[in-house]
Amino acid sequence: MGAKKREEFLKWYGEHHQQQYDFDRELEEYCRSDVNLLRKGFLEFRKMYMNITELDPIVNGCTIASYLMKVYKITLLEPDTISYIREKGYNAFQNQSGLALKYLSWLKEANQWPILQTKLSDEGEKKIDLGGGKFFLADGFIPPLDSSSKGTVIEIDGCHLHGCLKCFPVRQDIAINKKTHSMNHNLTMRKKMRLEKLGYKVVNHRTCDILAEIKEDKKKASEQQSGLSKFFKDNEDMHAHIDLREAFFGGRTEVFQCLKTAVKGTRIKYLDVCSLYPYVCRSKSYMLGEPEIIRENFDYPDARQHVKYKGFVRCTVLPPTDVRPAVLPMRCNGKLYFACCKACAQVENQDGQCTHTDEKRRFTGTWSHFELNHALEKGYQIQKIHEVWEWKRWSNDLGESSLFQTYIDKFLKIKVEASGWPKLNMTDAEKTAYVVDYERHSGIKLDPSKICYNEGLRWLAKLSLNSHWGKFGQRSNVASSVYIETYEDFFKLVTDEALEVLSLNLYGSTFVARYRRKDYAVNDNESGNVAIAALTTSHARLELIKILEKVGPQAIYCDTDSCIFTEDENEPPLLNTGVYLGDLTDEVPEGKILEAVCGGCKAYGLKIEKANGTVEHSVKLRGITLNYENTAKFSFDELKRLVSQFIKKESVVPAVFSMNSLKKRKGGTIQTFEMQRTYKPVNGKGRIMDNGQVLPYGYRANSPL
Repeated sequence: MGAKKREEFLKWYGEHHQQQYDFDRELEEYCRSDVNLLRKGFLEFRKMYMNITELDPIVNGCTIASYLMKVYKITLLEPDTISYIREKGYNAFQNQSGLALKYLSWLKEANQWPILQTKLSDEGEKKIDLGGGKFFLADGFIPPLDSSSKGTVIEIDGCHLHGCLKCFPVRQDIAINKKTHSMNHNLTMRKKMRLEKLGYKVVNHRTCDILAEIKEDKKKASEQQSGLSKFFKDNEDMHAHIDLREAFFGGRTEVFQCLKTAVKGTRIKYLDVCSLYPYVCRSKSYMLGEPEIIRENFDYPDARQHVKYKGFVRCTVLPPTDVRPAVLPMRCNGKLYFACCKACAQVENQDGQCTHTDEKRRFTGTWSHFELNHALEKGYQIQKIHEVWEWKRWSNDLGESSLFQTYIDKFLKIKVEASGWPKLNMTDAEKTAYVVDYERHSGIKLDPSKICYNEGLRWLAKLSLNSHWGKFGQRSNVASSVYIETYEDFFKLVTDEALEVLSLNLYGSTFVARYRRKDYAVNDNESGNVAIAALTTSHARLELIKILEKVGPQAIYCDTDSCIFTEDENEPPLLNTGVYLGDLTDEVPEGKILEAVCGGCKAYGLKIEKANGTVEHSVKLRGITLNYENTAKFSFDELKRLVSQFIKKESVVPAVFSMNSLKKRKGGTIQTFEMQRTYKPVNGKGRIMDNGQVLPYGYRANSPL
């Protein structure tokens, strides 16, 4: 518990510790009371939601997100607006896999075959005439070196769609393309024979063999590796077609200065966007209907001009060397970077200024046209477009309202009314002015008779505002649990080739199994539209980067919807604050931040002088509970000391924290245990300078820092 709660407990304990305490009786009474409170609370929760939506949450969804999605679809969704997009996207069976493209590129590099023609080549896949008006696109093709053949066709056979004998021994099972594995295998062999009859050499590689080869290469010592596993790691973004999951980036969390003190004439501000995601859902433009898939004859923009498409663009971009903050997100090493050089980000280069060529600096990804246009304005260059999903209709075009405005307005009105009046003892005239002013700014008419602080209703409305849009991007291959009580069901589960069994636990005569569907057999999310979810996060990142660009080099730290920065006390504020949706609000309104220390993403501390002159410290460490014991031994000054050592590249001894946690045991019981976690400063998002400043990887300034 925290220091304040501990003080309250010790006071209570001092008054009651002499009283007799029957532990078993107290536990039973607590459990009964807890269940009764939960019952009453849930009934009130159900009543509140039914009053708002007229839909019963008990029968319309087992989670808040699924229930709210149903509320939106049944009561608010307009016809012909949101399309259903499958997990694999459009034309999934024709899409060449990323694994195939990477392996072919590896063969091209390892065997020094510059003539190997693939989907990524300028001329695209080799088109082979099979006769009778039929054509075949080869995964890879090597032109003939002599007259002995017409060339070599290299095929990467996905095990599921090509009926791999090793992976699918039950030949009569049905594959995802509605054919048996035996039929798929026979079709593959017939195609090979036909190509050979036409005079081509054919080499087939099964995906299971490729994956096994990568796995074996990883096990070897670095000097014995072929380079295959490293090539796959370094080129994880290599595939030709759009996978909207790749465009579904999270929020931006970044350190710009590790240590900052508010010197005379300056102040440190900590501002937060009021309800960022509800704000972008309410005000920003969203796609309507189905996209047009464009895979050739692309229209490239001129320098610093906007892209010619509206939607998602998969392309290779070259970032400028001196952009701060960097605009486009990229993934590598399992992390999200905003960098000026892919090669520097891959190795997290701290050794010196980037010296990589443009070919090494560039990176490939999928971004919304909104984010891509902003990047182009800042000097990014599109070197190659691979695929475009373009929507012709957009919600904010031609005077149409935003796609989610009605939904957001419904719950925002409830949240604001349940928040009560903005200050105590307001006169009737002040209350009327507040209602009129809110309608003028937000277009929402509040009901004065309903403006009364209600913590439960306010929480409910806030939850509804933030739990809606993410359902569009929910993954389809989440793990499921099932109770198995018959041998028939047990063997059906363990022999199903489409399932990956994660665990099996026996309780009496019943098995509890956890399983996940394999990628090729994923059931689509019935509310699936990753485009909407990806565009929501894209809009949100653009809001944050506009804030970062306004504060410029004064930025200290940012996290999704907030920014800590310095500004001149004698100049107008760099950013204006407000109280409405999307406005910036001050996180420390009644104090003055004296110092800020950043020890990594979601690890920072603030030294705050309150209005009465007292000094307080606020320390946040991701994944660590700063209870009384941990706070007593890890202060703001200790964090500052560790960060100072880190900047100076001195040896840092990690801080050790103890926390109580709960663990579910196999027998179904719950065990309380003490766990230890360590913390030391880390910053893998940029190059750290001697003064604690953090620059994007690959940043090359034209002038001295």
